[in-house]
Amino acid sequence: MGGRCCCGTGTFQKPDGKRTARFTVQHTEVPLVLDADALNLIAEDAEILSGCRAEKILTPHVGELARLLHMTIAECQRDPAGSAGRAAEKYQACCVRKDSVTVTAEEGREQYYINTSGSSALATAGSGDVLAGITGAFAAKRQCEKNEKKISLAKTAALAAYAHGKAGEAAEEKSSASYVTASEIIRGLQSI
Repeated sequence: MGGRCCCGTGTFQKPDGKRTARFTVQHTEVPLVLDADALNLIAEDAEILSGCRAEKILTPHVGELARLLHMTIAECQRDPAGSAGRAAEKYQACCVRKDSVTVTAEEGREQYYINTSGSSALATAGSGDVLAGITGAFAAKRQCEKNEKKISLAKTAALAAYAHGKAGEAAEEKSSASYVTASEIIRGLQSI
């Protein structure tokens, strides 16, 4: 199985977080999924990504995306595809813009993937961590494919977002609450 690295899901909150992030980014050669704390550090200091040899997938929600682009949340909401595309270009990465409609963009491509699976039940603690994990798993699987069968990084990330949304829908059907937990989303993967 191919490797992958997910960074930012509680990883960089310690005082040496910036140093750890820089080391991880510079020494990782497998696909790198950057979420939460990693995105906040990158928004403060984009130089953290200098020397990165790995393919990068950024998974920001709208607030994180606004910080990455030094824009307002309202500006990012007005242009979902454009803001995802700008982040992909700026950070030479694939960007999965998380919101009620998820937009996936990749550097150097004018094609966007729009995902409407999922529901407001996914707006729960840990849901983004689950998406980062699914994305990392899909990216690792992609690494194992022969070049002629390998799909684009953006398509890989978009499929992960779709699976996450469908797992959330499956979890919501089984739940009596108006939200689902991260564990329920993971169990929902069995239904898709």
